[in-house]
Amino acid sequence: MVQSKPIKAVLFDLGNTLLDFELANIERIFELGSHRVYDYLQQKGCRLPSFNNYHRRQLRRILWRVALARLIRRDFNGLDTLRRISLSMGHNLTRPELEEMVSLWYDPLSNTARVAEELREVLDWLTKQNLKLGIISNTFVPGVILDGHLAREGLLDYFPVRIYSCDTKFRKPSRKIFRLALEKLSCPAQQVVFVGDVPRMDIRGARRLGMIGILKDYNQPRNFRDRWLPFTKPDFTITHMRQLKEIVAKLLAPVRD
Repeated sequence: MVQSKPIKAVLFDLGNTLLDFELANIERIFELGSHRVYDYLQQKGCRLPSFNNYHRRQLRRILWRVALARLIRRDFNGLDTLRRISLSMGHNLTRPELEEMVSLWYDPLSNTARVAEELREVLDWLTKQNLKLGIISNTFVPGVILDGHLAREGLLDYFPVRIYSCDTKFRKPSRKIFRLALEKLSCPAQQVVFVGDVPRMDIRGARRLGMIGILKDYNQPRNFRDRWLPFTKPDFTITHMRQLKEIVAKLLAPVRD
């Protein structure tokens, strides 16, 4: 870690950092989302195949796009995917209708989310330190939908800077998505902390630019790549969000040359 001045900003990953998702039965969650979209289209009088046919088509397309995004390190927007599926079935939907569809599809997943314990207290404290706060998230869920989720949780106003990979096309650990956040923050990398839960995406991406990487560690098994890829070792590790306050307090102290 190289730090010549007190920090000015803290960036966070979204899933399993700010919001903890319960994904024990992800297939069932996707199926519930598909049901909500299917019912919505039926109410609009759209011609549809059987639900099982529709759900399989939707799930295959999304899983294929997720795999491709990881391979080429460029993300996709779930709204565009649903639009193409709808067009293939002869549905010419407006953007507000497509956004409603994505929201309906995302609702079952959002209902499994819980705000990380004591997060609001920590965010209030960070704000009182005059630190800029932001989010960088790898996601195919459109930013307008995620912003709505954050607003419902009372978190949106804490984060004036929000970078979603589906809107930028770049995915962590790409330097480009981190640089976009730095530009919006108007801060040098050395004065920015990044908090995330995946070493090869969050920590590696941040530390390659010179940010201070903090791993939110759930003691889950780590991918083998985390052990040998450079820059995956965090500067600090926390197991609870409240520990972030102590680390940031030290980083805010002036550093003598």
